[in-house]
Amino acid sequence: MAAQAMTYNSSLENYKRAGLVSEFTAAEAVEAGDMVYLNGAGQVRVAADPMLLNGRGGIIGVAETKAAADEKVIVWQSGVFEFTTSVAQIIWPGRYLFATSNITVDLGGTTNEISVGIAETSTAGAAAGEIVEVFITPTQKRSPYLYDNPSPYL
Repeated sequence: MAAQAMTYNSSLENYKRAGLVSEFTAAEAVEAGDMVYLNGAGQVRVAADPMLLNGRGGIIGVAETKAAADEKVIVWQSGVFEFTTSVAQIIWPGRYLFATSNITVDLGGTTNEISVGIAETSTAGAAAGEIVEVFITPTQKRSPYLYDNPSPYL
């Protein structure tokens, strides 16, 4: 399935606005709503520890469908999704956000974090677990903090 603009509403609870989707084969069990990346064989894996993806191309999007290993999975490669914050931080619209797990984000600050997208809403920063809407885009592959390490993925 080639990447295409979707006009239907996603069934994901954290879905906010449509984008591009593609179909891949899952290398392992994937839950709907997980941030995912591609392994060396071009199969989708859950980005359970996104900091380990540095140099591997980063997060490719958000899984639309649940899949077991070797099943087809649809992945949103762009769109707007809600994620929870992993720490108490004030977030403003327009700030880069970074993955801290397959379902949480923060403002980053270390050189190995993988950029997920751009905040579309703000948080008060009172506690971890606040909801923020994130614009996921295929170009958000590597941290902008890696100025001394040019990215072949952008």
